[in-house]
Amino acid sequence: SIIGWFIAETLASTMKYKDKKAIILSYVLGSTLQTALFTLPMYLSHGEYFVQRKEILHLTDEALQRYLQVVGSWQMYGSMIALTVITSFAGAWISIRILKKHFEKAGMV
Repeated sequence: SIIGWFIAETLASTMKYKDKKAIILSYVLGSTLQTALFTLPMYLSHGEYFVQRKEILHLTDEALQRYLQVVGSWQMYGSMIALTVITSFAGAWISIRILKKHFEKAGMV
C-alpha cells in the first residue's frame, strides 16, 4: 500500500500541488491502490487468509463460512474498489471546497 501512496505523491508533486484535479486524482489513486493492494492477498488466497486467522479474529464457524462466501467473490473485490474510487473522490472534492472557503475567509487566497 505504500507503493500506491508513493505513486500518488509523485503525481501530485510533479504538478507542484497547484492543480486541484491532479491533487484529487492523486488522492483517489493512492486510496484505491492502498485498498486494492492491501486486500488482494485475501482474495487471492480464496479464503485461506480467514481460515488461518479464525482464532485471532474470533470467528465462529458460521461467521467464517459467511466470510468465505463473500470473500470468494471477485465481484465483491471489484465493488470494493469502485466504492473506494467514489468515496475517495467525494472526500477529496469536499475537502478542497472546504479548504478553499477557509483560505478565502482568512484572506490567504
